[in-house]
Amino acid sequence: MVIIFCDKKYAFCYCCWLFGDESTKRSVWCTGYTDWKHLSKSAKAHGRSKAHLSSAIAASSFRKKLDIRHKLDNQITEEAKKWRTLLNIFSDTVRTLSGLGLALRGHRENLLEDENPGIYLSVIKLISRHKPILQAHIESSERVKYLSKTITFELLDILATETCQAIVNECKSAKFFALIADSTTDVAHLDQMAVLVRYVVINIDIPNSPKVVIKESFLCFVRLKKGDATSICNEITAILFEKFNFEKKYLCGQSYDGAPVMSGGSGGVQVKLKEFLDDGDGSFVPYIHCLSHQMNLVLIHAAEKNASSSIKVFFAHSHRRWEEILKQSESSSRTSDDFGIKLLKELKKKYLV
Repeated sequence: MVIIFCDKKYAFCYCCWLFGDESTKRSVWCTGYTDWKHLSKSAKAHGRSKAHLSSAIAASSFRKKLDIRHKLDNQITEEAKKWRTLLNIFSDTVRTLSGLGLALRGHRENLLEDENPGIYLSVIKLISRHKPILQAHIESSERVKYLSKTITFELLDILATETCQAIVNECKSAKFFALIADSTTDVAHLDQMAVLVRYVVINIDIPNSPKVVIKESFLCFVRLKKGDATSICNEITAILFEKFNFEKKYLCGQSYDGAPVMSGGSGGVQVKLKEFLDDGDGSFVPYIHCLSHQMNLVLIHAAEKNASSSIKVFFAHSHRRWEEILKQSESSSRTSDDFGIKLLKELKKKYLV
């Protein structure tokens, strides 16, 4: 096929004009064809000529070999696809393990040499047996592998940020919410306060699901440098209304333990928070003693006054006795008043006589 382009009064053969040899460039198809009357016949004859065929082959080879931009684009696309696949594997693994509450790191973290490099790298090694792209990545000589603790912690931080933002958005869509906060000293002897929100989600558009769901969601930990009521209240307000941008008018309750610094009626956190929220519009943010803490106190006092260590040891150190107490506890004929005494008498008669 002859590709012809015209310039004013002349016609040229595209392939011969660009890729022809010295003799071809002296032909009329390179210097300019002007016989318009016989153009069609001459073009067909030129298309079958050896000179034109050689020029056409050279043009085709040029398109295949020198399409640098296309090759670079393909290379970039393949590289991006590879890293997208790898990062999806890494992030999904981190998300699954962190969701199960498992520790990711091990004592030694050499993936190729250590038999037990930790849970995270062990799972990655397992997946690589079924994913050739991951296996090739692990065994390659590239230094960048995205398996270091720094990248792992960054993935955890991204997942935590996205999860927290989803909780905040859901809570804001529910409008009204209550605050739950409690602090404890961790293994590093740091006073860490957990901040939670409690709210109601109404599902209207989701079929086959409860329409009203009460949710209690964890937001974050915050280190308490001071344990007085003012400092704790400042930390809480900074988290809720500065970091997460909740609206003060939608906070409708607060719940803590019974410690005086939290529940004090004159200078406790609950009073400080009410003073912070009081804009003169009669805001009502009642304090409720945390029911979980109340239950914990009941169990502690009940165990101290009514339980004997010997009874615990007697039942806990024998699976037959433990099964029997479970069996007796499931009996529907017993009442709450005489259940404990009758159960202990029956078990004593059966196992100690």
